[in-house]
Amino acid sequence: MEKITKKLAAWSLLLVMVCMTWGCDKKWPINGNLDGYWQLMTVETKANGTKTDCHRMYMGIQLHMVELTDLGGNGYKSFFGEFSYDEDQDIVIIKNLKGKNATSDDGQLAAIPDLNPYGINAQETVFKVVKADGKALILESDYARLTLRSF
Repeated sequence: MEKITKKLAAWSLLLVMVCMTWGCDKKWPINGNLDGYWQLMTVETKANGTKTDCHRMYMGIQLHMVELTDLGGNGYKSFFGEFSYDEDQDIVIIKNLKGKNATSDDGQLAAIPDLNPYGINAQETVFKVVKADGKALILESDYARLTLRSF
């Protein structure tokens, strides 16, 4: 009887360990190296070649959402919007940006002049991913080139 109890305890312990190992499956970000929090360093507009240094402006990318935030007291509004990444074409689409109201959007589409400081000039902007290595991110649209660093 004691032999059976020891074998049962050993098998039970093994089963618990296997179940715990399966539960530790790593979750991969759906946007690869684009997911995370980024500090906007510069915005270079293509029309006039003006390169603007950004002071404490941030972009958060997670799942299918993007958040644009000014924490530097620049007077810019903050926004939530939709984010999609096409890995095959290496492009990002940011669209439907709405003003931020605490932890949700305010329901109103953002005015384009309010988006310009973030390097966005339309409610739907397509960016080519120039660089995305987890430490640096460079996005380029027909309007501007954004340089970001991991935060």
